[in-house]
Amino acid sequence: MDTTPAKLRIIFEHNDIRKLVLPSGIPRTLEELICELQEAFHIPGEFTVMYQDMDFDGQFCTLSCIEDVEDKGTLKQNNLLTTPLATHLDLRTPSCSLPLEHLTGPNCGQLSFKYLLFLMM
Repeated sequence: MDTTPAKLRIIFEHNDIRKLVLPSGIPRTLEELICELQEAFHIPGEFTVMYQDMDFDGQFCTLSCIEDVEDKGTLKQNNLLTTPLATHLDLRTPSCSLPLEHLTGPNCGQLSFKYLLFLMM
């Protein structure tokens, strides 16, 4: 894009909204923008970025094209869940009689999300 300085409003949580100043303007690529966000806010791991789409009354849409980013626009950072759900469960002391192979074997995908949440309680 151009080298005119740009400012972006970045939403992390509903109570954590920050300003990002880009002295060199909006980056040329989405990858460069993500690097700028990671460096400026020390964001670990993978995440996606959403932007407010005025075609949809300001609703957030996943950012896939840098041309959708405008000076003084609002972006939203979303962390990706990078660890399998089974790693959050204590497999050494199961809280039910579910066999371990349902969490790690070929039937792993057959468990419902609601049931896995029950197991985590």
